[in-house]
Amino acid sequence: MFKDEFTAWFIAGMIGSVMKDLYGLFAVLSRFATFHIIHIAADIFLKKPHIQIFLGYLIGMIIDLSVGGIFGILSGLTLRCFGNRHYLLKGFVIGFTIWLGIFGIIMHTLPQIFELQVNRPNEVLNFLLVHVVYGMVTSYCIIKFTWPAPLR
Repeated sequence: MFKDEFTAWFIAGMIGSVMKDLYGLFAVLSRFATFHIIHIAADIFLKKPHIQIFLGYLIGMIIDLSVGGIFGILSGLTLRCFGNRHYLLKGFVIGFTIWLGIFGIIMHTLPQIFELQVNRPNEVLNFLLVHVVYGMVTSYCIIKFTWPAPLR
């Protein structure tokens, strides 16, 4: 579909982010989670009172989509290096790795960066599921956008 893999990978990552955000919205609306991933993204640049206003949401969405696109490029490189067979499983592992890196390492070892803290078990599980959805959707989109050839 795309001749430029870099662009395809970036767009696939953004699509993965949108699907991740839709799942996260469902989790917040069903009260399974308190925070949406957009709140966490906005928390990187804004103080807590500014996160819940319109511009806070907008900034959070821009950050979230941009980071999703960047991780889409890394996902594309991973599929290119290790092959595209079992791409959904690889997407699961990519999402799990992103969750472990961001929430397991960065948020808990550097709490001074974030005012919002994800400490409750249901919040931690929600963000794990959100990132697994991201990884699997992104890998699926990468395969559909860039690989007309059979799985290898």
